[in-house]
Amino acid sequence: MALLRHIPKSEICNPQLNGCVSVSVDRPIKDFLAEAEDILETANQALLSLEHALGAGSSDPDALNSLFRAVHSFKGLAGMYGLKAPSDITHKLEFLLDELRLGKVVLGRQALDVVLETLSLIGRLVQQVAARQPNEDIAPVAERIDAVLKAKPSAAEGRSLLEQIELDRGILQVLTEYEE
Repeated sequence: MALLRHIPKSEICNPQLNGCVSVSVDRPIKDFLAEAEDILETANQALLSLEHALGAGSSDPDALNSLFRAVHSFKGLAGMYGLKAPSDITHKLEFLLDELRLGKVVLGRQALDVVLETLSLIGRLVQQVAARQPNEDIAPVAERIDAVLKAKPSAAEGRSLLEQIELDRGILQVLTEYEE
């Protein structure tokens, strides 16, 4: 795929999908695409580590933190380039990952499936930006993220990430207060 040098200032919209892409004149899209590819590769590697840990019946807090940092970086990158749909869905994913890190949402199969689906969507959105195509509708995936956030953890899904880590209660309280 040939990378574009610059995308002219415009807003590409698809009314049927309620999706628009706003892009800036002065920012070379080639730089965005290269950085986005690196960040998404890091995110996918961290997700793979999380899936392996879940399959082994354990957790991997380092992989979860790595995934969170990658998503956070991508959100900033997309925002810097004025890419609304990628930025918006990444913001929702970042919030879900933070809730997972804090143990407020159970890190189980349902959550990982939604994270995988969202990363796949973000990858497609990047491809659509590269091809100067309108972005697909992010609402269905955003709704699935919201459903995971609203779901009550069940005993069958296991303990939260924080419950799996043995920390002194005082340290845990300070960390939890700091994160909130």
